[in-house]
Amino acid sequence: MTSGTFACAPADYLHYRILGSGSRHLLFLHGFAASQLAWNDLIPFFSTDEFTLHLLDLKGHGGSSTLAPGDFSARRNARIVGEYIRSRE
Repeated sequence: MTSGTFACAPADYLHYRILGSGSRHLLFLHGFAASQLAWNDLIPFFSTDEFTLHLLDLKGHGGSSTLAPGDFSARRNARIVGEYIRSRE
């Protein structure tokens, strides 16, 4: 397991966990008022030899940036997640 912070700007960062080392990458995004911990019950269903699981805390949730003022919109979160994905290519 790897955990860390992906920063795309000083006030915009996401906390993440990466589990597994498989060639099939899956990205897990939680809903409103949740965090990456929402997926803990599903993790055992994915073989870590076959899958690499990316579990993110969206901005404003879990271990990610929560400083106000800031843009916590779905659009801003989508841009940050897109940058995270591109950083892993």
